[in-house]
Amino acid sequence: MVPQALFSIIYHKTMKILIYTAANGHYVDYSQIWEYCIRYSYPDYDCKCEVLTLSSKQPTYYSACYRLITRPSNDYDYIYVTDVDMLILPEEPSLSEFHIAEMEAEKLCYSNTPRKKEVMGPRRLTGLHFASQEWYDKTQEQRDYYLHAISGGLIGHGRFDDELMLMKICTESHLPIPGRKHLISRHHGIHLGTIRAYINHSRQQMRRQLLMRINRHQAAQWVEIADQPEFKIIVRNMGNKTIRDELTILYAFCRSLLNGQ
Repeated sequence: MVPQALFSIIYHKTMKILIYTAANGHYVDYSQIWEYCIRYSYPDYDCKCEVLTLSSKQPTYYSACYRLITRPSNDYDYIYVTDVDMLILPEEPSLSEFHIAEMEAEKLCYSNTPRKKEVMGPRRLTGLHFASQEWYDKTQEQRDYYLHAISGGLIGHGRFDDELMLMKICTESHLPIPGRKHLISRHHGIHLGTIRAYINHSRQQMRRQLLMRINRHQAAQWVEIADQPEFKIIVRNMGNKTIRDELTILYAFCRSLLNGQ
C-alpha cells in the first residue's frame, strides 16, 4: 500500500496544469518573457497567452475580463489565470501545491481571495485565479452571461470590472467565498505592474514598494533567470522600450538587494 504522503506527491506530479492569460495591444509584448519565466520555473506546466484583437467598440478592459470568463481548455486538471506582466518564479511548495492545499482545506473548487482595504475591496476577488474544471462547470451559466455583457460593452470600462465580475460569478453561482488571505504571496513571482505604477515616483518610493513585494530569495531567482542567454536574446530583440526599462529597474533592484544595499 502506498503511504498517503507519497501518494500525494505522485498525484500532484501527474496532474496537468495550465497557466493562462489573455492580452491585447502593447500588453502582448509582455507575453514572451511571461512564457519564458513559466517554462523556466515550471517545465511540467503548460502555458498559453491568448492574443486578442479588439474592435473600437469593445471596452478597455475586455481582455482582463475575458481571461476570467473563458474556459481555455478542458484538458487540464487545474487552470491558473494570471496577469501577462507577472514574472512567475519557482517556489516550494509549488504554485499548484499551494493552491490545491488551500482548496482542500477550505473544500472549494477554486482558490482566490477577496481584497480588503482597496477600492471596493470586499466586492472584488483578485485577478489571480486558480480553478478546477469543476469550477468551470459550476460557473458556466454566469460566465456565459458576463461574456455577452462584455461583448456588448455593458461592462469592462472600469479598472476593477474584471475582479468585481469574478466575485459576482462566484456568488451568483452559489459558491462560497473564501476568507481574506495575504495577497502578495499569491503573485508567485514578481509583478512588473508595480514598477509601471511607480515609475514616475521618487527612487525611494519605488524601492519601498519593491521591498514590500520582493525578498532576497526571489531577487536571486530573478537574477538567475535574467542572466540566462536565451532570456537576454528575448529582451534584446524586444521592440518595447518601456518593458526593457522596467526589466532594467528590476534587475538593478534585485542586484542591490543581494549586495545588501
